[in-house]
Amino acid sequence: MTKQIIWLHEKGLRLTDEIKNHQANGTKVIHIWDENYYQERGYSLKRLIFIYETLAEADIEIIKGDTIETIKTLNADIILTPKPSDRAIKELCSKIATITTLKTLEETAFASITEGFKFTRFFKYWNKAQKTAFLINGKVDA
Repeated sequence: MTKQIIWLHEKGLRLTDEIKNHQANGTKVIHIWDENYYQERGYSLKRLIFIYETLAEADIEIIKGDTIETIKTLNADIILTPKPSDRAIKELCSKIATITTLKTLEETAFASITEGFKFTRFFKYWNKAQKTAFLINGKVDA
């Protein structure tokens, strides 16, 4: 049987339906608390608290250690992770891909905005995005 694990990096903490479906089917979801990595990134205490509280609230297993060394010890055949846009996480993904099979999970868009809209300021974006940002399956959650 293929052993799959979902590695939630700090930029992919949103539990999408796809991650929940994998989790419901018995796939373990983890976050690796890599203090050296966080220090290199220059994360503030406030940001680290946010990451930790988000993980704790979602009941995600947190494993303390070096990301690459921890991945090696998991002996997973496939590591699934939210698709990274961050350069440092992409580099980690490249290293993980040399150890085991790495597959990225596409995240659903937070909001739908008409193509060609020019984003010049956040509030101009938000005025368009807020209309669809909190819809669940295209409908307002009642």
